Parts: sequence; structure tokens; C-alpha cells
Amino acid sequence: LVLLAGAVAGLAGYQVHLSNQRMAEMRLQKAMEDALLAAWSGEFDAAERNIQEAEQLGVSHPWARMLRGQVALHQDRPSEAIQHLEQAVRLLPDSVAARAMLVRAVQNDGRWDQGVMMLDALGALTPKTAEDYLFLGWARAGVVPHRGLDALNEAVRMRPASPIARVIRAAVRSLHASDTGDPMDVEAALEDARTAKGMLP
Repeated sequence: LVLLAGAVAGLAGYQVHLSNQRMAEMRLQKAMEDALLAAWSGEFDAAERNIQEAEQLGVSHPWARMLRGQVALHQDRPSEAIQHLEQAVRLLPDSVAARAMLVRAVQNDGRWDQGVMMLDALGALTPKTAEDYLFLGWARAGVVPHRGLDALNEAVRMRPASPIARVIRAAVRSLHASDTGDPMDVEAALEDARTAKGMLP
């Protein structure tokens, strides 16, 4: 009975630990999402506060660099964005997300051919996370909008409750709809926009 009671207590403690760990991961994920959304919305002070919160919650240094790179990119400071993102790539050389973000920053800096070459080199890496697929799709869409949709669809499949995934896919779908003029493509973009709006305050 004593052994059984000890085992039950140990199991209960482990379940509490797992629950706390999941909650911490969810808070961290939300802070990162909020930072990205704020950067994309032009709310740069809010983005920095969210990055600081993510750092307090234990975000890795490379991801803090990536988030700050996104802020700089959306502030139209591609050179600063490139510095942050090159450091992130050095720290995480196999990260598709970091390399894809760097591609967009290089393109925004006017180095289009270099960005295309970097994007081609990304084909040697295998995306693993929702963020990998998300930013790979965004980078591909910077060249031809429909080229990014497969990766963005996978990002949304992996992270269906992610507002930033819906926002980015809505943006890319709207560019694709502009190219095709197809009302179905317009409706797909609007569907993502409505879904993202429903997820946000």
C-alpha cells in the first residue's frame, strides 16, 4: 500500500509537471505569435514588449534575433533585419525559418538575384516545424505567390489556431488572386482574413 501510494503520488506530481510545462510552452508560443503579429501590424513598441516577454519565458537567443529581424524588416530597415537574421542563421544553420526570413530581408534590401539564389539553396533543407513551413511559404511567395501556398497550407495544418499563419496565407492568397483574377482565389483569401480576424482582439 505504501509503495502504491508513493507511485500514485509520483504520477500525480509528474502530471502536474507536464501540465505546467505545456502551459509555459503555450505562453511562450503566444508571446512569439503576438510579437510577429505586432511587427506585421506596424505596432513596433508592442512587438518589442512581446519579444521581451518571450525572452523572460525562455525563448532561444536565435529566435529572439529572428523576431527582432521581423520588426526591423517591417520598419523598412532591411540592413538591420539582415544583421539579426544572419546571426540567427549562424546559430541555427539548419533552421528553414531563419534562412527563409533572411531571404525576404535580402530581397527587401534590393538584392533580388541573391535572394533568389538563397531561396534555391533552401531546397536542400527539410522543413520540420510550422514556422519553417510558414516562412518558407512566405519567402517563395515573394518570387511567385502561388509557389508559397503549399508550404503555407502545411503551416496552417500544423498550427490551425495560429493567427499569424492565417494572416500570411491571406496576404499570399490575395496576391495570387490578383494574378489569376479568379473569384475562388479571392474568396480563399477572404476566408483566411475572416478566420484571422476572429482569432484576434
